[in-house]
Amino acid sequence: MTIHFRTNIDTFRKGNALRSGFSGLFQAGRRSPGFTIPEMLVAFTIFSVVIAATSVIFINISRSYRIAAGFLNAQNTLRYTMELISREVKEGTNFSSPSGAEFDFIDKKGVSVSYFLENGQLMRRAGGLGNQAYSLTDNRLVVTRFTPLVAPVDPLAQPRVTFLVSMVPKGGLAGQGDLAFTLQTTITQRKIITQ
Repeated sequence: MTIHFRTNIDTFRKGNALRSGFSGLFQAGRRSPGFTIPEMLVAFTIFSVVIAATSVIFINISRSYRIAAGFLNAQNTLRYTMELISREVKEGTNFSSPSGAEFDFIDKKGVSVSYFLENGQLMRRAGGLGNQAYSLTDNRLVVTRFTPLVAPVDPLAQPRVTFLVSMVPKGGLAGQGDLAFTLQTTITQRKIITQ
């Protein structure tokens, strides 16, 4: 009988232990199934650092994309502008550069045409000073230099002009001085002039 009695006491003790486990859930030294405030603060701090680092990387990538897109736009605009000018100048006559940043000539239809720099834009005017000029370059770009160099008249050579054009994307982004570039092209008149 002694053995049976001890079993009942062990069972009683086990049952008591179960009851005391539920009632003492919030007692000191016992762990609840949630997170503590220090654990939450550590997790929040780690999460904040990861988000901050990711944000910095995203902002740098975005800025690099905008700079690269601006540079590509500047190149394409300048290439297109110089192609328009060269097509028209090849057919023209009477090349002159009255000022350091202006180029005048007579186009194939006999109309006076001027290319000049105004407010950071490369402009074209046909028909003289009384006519309206229009911009050849994108307003998101600044033309910092337009220098036409007309070759001296040589009876043994075709008339020619060399253009130096510098451009930079507009926008105030840091490091854009590195994006400024200069294009130089020489255009020779197509018409053969005989004396």
